[in-house]
Amino acid sequence: MSDRGLYVGFLPLPARHGRFLRVVAPALVLGLAALGFLVATSQRDPGDASWQDGRPQAWTGTLVTRPYPILITGEGSAILVVEMGKHGARDALRFDSPRLVELSGWLLERGGRRMIELEPGSESIELLGDAAEPALLAGDQIELTGEILDSKCYLGAMKPGEGKTHKACATLCIAGGIPPMLYTIGPDGSRRHYLLAGPDGDSARELVLDFVGEPVIVRGRRSRIADMNLLLIEPGGLSRR
Repeated sequence: MSDRGLYVGFLPLPARHGRFLRVVAPALVLGLAALGFLVATSQRDPGDASWQDGRPQAWTGTLVTRPYPILITGEGSAILVVEMGKHGARDALRFDSPRLVELSGWLLERGGRRMIELEPGSESIELLGDAAEPALLAGDQIELTGEILDSKCYLGAMKPGEGKTHKACATLCIAGGIPPMLYTIGPDGSRRHYLLAGPDGDSARELVLDFVGEPVIVRGRRSRIADMNLLLIEPGGLSRR
């Protein structure tokens, strides 16, 4: 017969079991705490994105709809415009030429780049008159590596709004008309964002859908509208890294 202590619930705990638990139980608690800390610190930094989803605000400026709806303020700042949910705003803003407008909605912002999520209903858009076509500044041909993101989630709708874990959500957003954005890190460690457009300066939605949330190489012509960087993808200029 074994002489090892046997635990019986209604009897005092055997001394050997007590010594074992006094050592192992604290060690397990400390081990789980250390594991939790390591898991938490290994996650991506969600960044400084914000979504001011309280009381709606109003903005006035020139609205263009190519490659995506963009409001250019009097200060020369370009603000992307989308609808609620996973929907771009081109269906709501069907203008053939630039218009002076007042828009009301909620602000998303990250790293100085801004986006307006329109209030539902036609009252969120007030036409104030016609406007001049803003200059689209064309630059040189470049090749960049990075990740294709949906701009709405990245600018504050989700934290973090990037990486393979966000691929399915980003794909649905871009398919719904949310402008795609290339996030890239330069040789000096600087972080840059380029709004992606097709070679004709229109939406790049169909071009990028199969590459969302993955490391990619993009070749195209650098461009700029107000203070927003654009990259016009050249034909065949998108590949996996």
